Amino acid sequence: MPCPACRENGSDKSGEHLAVFPSGKFACAVHPRDKAHNRRIIELRPELAPPPPPFIGNGHKSRALGSVIAEYPYLDETGKELFRVRRYDPKDFRQGHYDGEKWIESIKGIRRVPYRMPQISAADTVWIVEGEKDADTLAALDIVATCNAGGAGKWDPSWSHHFAGKQVILCGDNDEPGRKHVEQIAATLEGAAKAIRRVSIPSPAKDISDHLAGLSDSEARAAIGELLRQLDPQDEVLDARRFDLANPPPPARAIYCVGTATIATPGNLCVIAAQPKAGKSALVGAFIAAATGMAGDTLGIASGNPDGCALIHFDTEQSPADHHAIVATALRRVRLDQPSWLRSYRLADVATMKRFQLLQHELDRARRDHGGIHSVLLDGIADFVADPNDAEEAFAAVDRLHRLAVQFDTTIVCVLHFNPGSDFNKTRGHLGSQLERKAETNLALEKAEGVTVVYTKLARHAHIEKDAGARFQWDEQSGMHVSCGTLMAEKAEADDFHLQAIADEIFTSKAAMRYSELKQEVMRIRHVKEGAAEKTIKKLVPKFARKGLMGMYEKA
Repeated sequence: MPCPACRENGSDKSGEHLAVFPSGKFACAVHPRDKAHNRRIIELRPELAPPPPPFIGNGHKSRALGSVIAEYPYLDETGKELFRVRRYDPKDFRQGHYDGEKWIESIKGIRRVPYRMPQISAADTVWIVEGEKDADTLAALDIVATCNAGGAGKWDPSWSHHFAGKQVILCGDNDEPGRKHVEQIAATLEGAAKAIRRVSIPSPAKDISDHLAGLSDSEARAAIGELLRQLDPQDEVLDARRFDLANPPPPARAIYCVGTATIATPGNLCVIAAQPKAGKSALVGAFIAAATGMAGDTLGIASGNPDGCALIHFDTEQSPADHHAIVATALRRVRLDQPSWLRSYRLADVATMKRFQLLQHELDRARRDHGGIHSVLLDGIADFVADPNDAEEAFAAVDRLHRLAVQFDTTIVCVLHFNPGSDFNKTRGHLGSQLERKAETNLALEKAEGVTVVYTKLARHAHIEKDAGARFQWDEQSGMHVSCGTLMAEKAEADDFHLQAIADEIFTSKAAMRYSELKQEVMRIRHVKEGAAEKTIKKLVPKFARKGLMGMYEKA
């Protein structure tokens, strides 16, 4: 057979240089080992080219690539495409990336990430399956799911941080490699994920896509629900609440403060307790006023509500007129019309057993209307139970309140009375005792000579002594209670007045003097000994007396 390459250069006139063997291979008798010569033969006679070698797909030798039936883009956290996995029919896979419009079958030097990365970042719960098709099957049902490129055994342990603090559900293929794959992933996520749970695909299905094939969306969701029933609900309850040093919750935000002391944070109860007519309702009104964040006399209470979340106020004691006056006065404190998020209700004429139902209903609809709950004020909480001395009923009520505070990420402020005639400010019955134990802060109001002082009895964080507590009293001219400072501030003011008088007398006859002369003057005026005089001088300097450049003391 003539060799086309030889004939091209004028040789092989006999037409016998080329031999083609039964295997399909060929050789030129004159240039048997010349690679360039052989390549030229193929260029001139393409039918002599050898078939493509078998390629590796999923770790196994496979037939020649068929047609592309799916492409799975792998994106980074921002949505930028890093690489793709191509699926072929007959079944095989290739990893690569596009350079412009050109497909390059390589991901060398390209960052590897889990599939559907942007969805993982925003999710609380993530399913990890064995392939992209399975992840897309779940995604079509609004379930966040991911996998790794390359199939079973190719999970990258360095991805653990992507799942920190998340609930992870592992669902491998229904075979031995799939089960090993699940255990490999579980081992790498231990200590990072908030909880790791496993579901198994029932036979004869091979994977989650096979299990859900042919089902409508509603049927597929029901099938997913059946799979989730494999999970022990006790595990879910505990895993969601397990301590994790690497994933602390966000810092507790202050909802209400007295001065600079935080008394109420989300997920907690706060108690306001006092004898009748001590000013509890006035203080509740101050809480409402403070939540507006506007300037005004809020009786020492500080708060704010920049996001416009709902403030729920239930009053179970007042008449319609008194309830209206309390809330109107609260708004008058800050010179404000009623904000849309203020939701105040009078429930004196609502049956006791109905009040908890109404609270749950109002929390649900207020969160829907305003996006969240700022706080709940219950004035008075004893009207939510039939008998505050019934231990079982009281404990159940406090437990329910505490769970609502956690569920709605808010504080619930409970107002109740001290026992009538109690010399030790003891709250009412088992209800009061249990609230005291569970509350983050127990505020006490004590009224004497028309002045009410606010301080803490028991508190986890805010320890407010009576002398430092906010004080208020009724003011006829303004028609409401007004602040009147703290005992500590009054004492400091009185001390300053007394020290100023001492300084005035000392420096009346002499404008400047040595320390020894100053001490003698203090001893004379106050009729005290040397040690007490030295303590007085420390109080005088530097506010009322000062040391000059020449070392002489003079009036400040």
